[in-house]
Amino acid sequence: MSFNQKLEQLLAFSLEDYPGSAYSLIEEREVPRSHHPEYFSYRYPEKPIYGLFGKIEVITTNYITNRRIVLIAEDFEISQLDSLRLLIDNLIEIYGADEKRNLWLMEDEEEDIRLDQWEGRYWEFPHHDEIRDVAISMEGRRLKLSIYERGNLLDFE
Repeated sequence: MSFNQKLEQLLAFSLEDYPGSAYSLIEEREVPRSHHPEYFSYRYPEKPIYGLFGKIEVITTNYITNRRIVLIAEDFEISQLDSLRLLIDNLIEIYGADEKRNLWLMEDEEEDIRLDQWEGRYWEFPHHDEIRDVAISMEGRRLKLSIYERGNLLDFE
């Protein structure tokens, strides 16, 4: 089973379900400090993905060589920390240590989450590999799991 299939199985969500009629019409938005807008569409799944994420955004850059799927928990609660810890453990099981060579969620990271200062986790792979980069981050109480697709992973047909 490929890394991408393992991720889909973990999330019980197909990375190939976009575009589809369940998504909103594509909208354009300006990107701070950039001359190029990005295009996004979103949908709300029937039940939260992984029990956390109640919104899915698909964002494409102007050149359509990069796209990211962002699963969003708009208001992450500390009571959901066990679910976040389990998600990180499962991502580590699929991808191994993150870019900083971290494995499990450490106590100081949990404190940073409580203080809205967590830097998150990131897994990046060589661009010629057909493995999507994955990042999990927080902006205030907004938890995001971003799955990056590069041009070689996009299906243009």
